[in-house]
Amino acid sequence: MARNPWENVDATGVPVRQGAGFWGWIVRLIAVGGLTLAGAFYWPLFRAHKELTAEYAALNQRTEALDREVQAMKTELGSTKAKRDELMAQRGMDQSRERASREVIEQIKVDLSSKLARFVEKGTMVIALHKNLVVARFPAAVSQSATKTDVNPDARVALCTLSSAVAARGAVDLRIVSRDAGPGESDKTRTSWDLAAERSAAVARTLIDKCKYSADHVEAAVRSQAKAGEPSAAGDPKTMVDLEIDPGAGATLTAL
Repeated sequence: MARNPWENVDATGVPVRQGAGFWGWIVRLIAVGGLTLAGAFYWPLFRAHKELTAEYAALNQRTEALDREVQAMKTELGSTKAKRDELMAQRGMDQSRERASREVIEQIKVDLSSKLARFVEKGTMVIALHKNLVVARFPAAVSQSATKTDVNPDARVALCTLSSAVAARGAVDLRIVSRDAGPGESDKTRTSWDLAAERSAAVARTLIDKCKYSADHVEAAVRSQAKAGEPSAAGDPKTMVDLEIDPGAGATLTAL
């Protein structure tokens, strides 16, 4: 039942405020429900989105760091491969050089054996290969007394023939090596090492003075006693002298 207009004012004539009514309350409930739903649904989503964004940024930084590490490893790997290739190439060159040197040494041995065959047959000298050297061994190269050391005549002729054959294609380093015969060889004034030094020096002087071989390419040396089983152990160190020919030292020698 509708109210009369004067029923909506108080005793002083001021209108009395009416209630929101049914639909007003419905609107209010819908607004409250919407706000509650938004708070319950949107806020967790907002927080989750924020956390995921932070995790994504951290993962992105880690990815960039890993990319830098991978790039550095690729650079290092490339450098390592280049170094490996360089070493392999160097090794191949060394092997080729070693084969070529070995071939030259064998050729020198063959040529010397042919040109010095008469001395080899007489036993004046023996020609052999030792490592990268051609070795001409003179079993009875010198005779030594208390006052002097002389090169035997046959050995002197063989030395000059050998040096001429070598010098024909260029001066090559010749090393004269005698062995220390041990304490039993010492005398009152000289040790066994001194006596061995005199033997190698006598042969070196013969090469230079008698055979006219370049003094710049002659070396006299002394070594300790040969061990059992070594080629030098078979001879008498008091008379034996080795002449080592080094094709890799001095002038180039491709063949005699």
